[in-house]
Amino acid sequence: MIKYMIFLVPFFAVWSWAAELPQLPTGACYEGCTDYMKNLLAEFNDVGQLPDAQPAVYSGECHHLGIYAPEHAHHAVVFLDQKNTGWNFSTIFSFFAETNEFATWSVPTARTEMNPYWLEHGQITTVANAGRVVVTYDNGNPAYIYWVRQNPQTKDLLYITYASGMMTSFCRLPMNLTK
Repeated sequence: MIKYMIFLVPFFAVWSWAAELPQLPTGACYEGCTDYMKNLLAEFNDVGQLPDAQPAVYSGECHHLGIYAPEHAHHAVVFLDQKNTGWNFSTIFSFFAETNEFATWSVPTARTEMNPYWLEHGQITTVANAGRVVVTYDNGNPAYIYWVRQNPQTKDLLYITYASGMMTSFCRLPMNLTK
């Protein structure tokens, strides 16, 4: 029984954190964060700023706290674009790939490859100098919360994701140089 309680405490801590829809993921590092995660979260909160609102593709490494080993690097791509409805976000995660399969994606490639789902669900809201996208279940509860900020010196996208009690992702995504 103790073994199950240890698992449930972080699960409920994460769920209550997400259900409150925080403006920023300041409490994202609950027990188990690696130094990489702590440093990325600190950079996100201390120097990150709202990303440039121009079409751009970012891709790179992510580390996940939850269902995957936190020290294992996975990959993600984030596409920021301007649509008729405003500033839009779309993303794909790639788990266990040895290389970043998104590294050569350009803006036209992202416009073709990204799921049309994001056209309706990827509207970026600006909160506390960050971009935030909230995807909800049919009952209105948050399923995913995505935050993006940009390091003003490196231009890397600092990307943190909360996935409904399964995991929290910490990503540093350099801008793809392919236009």
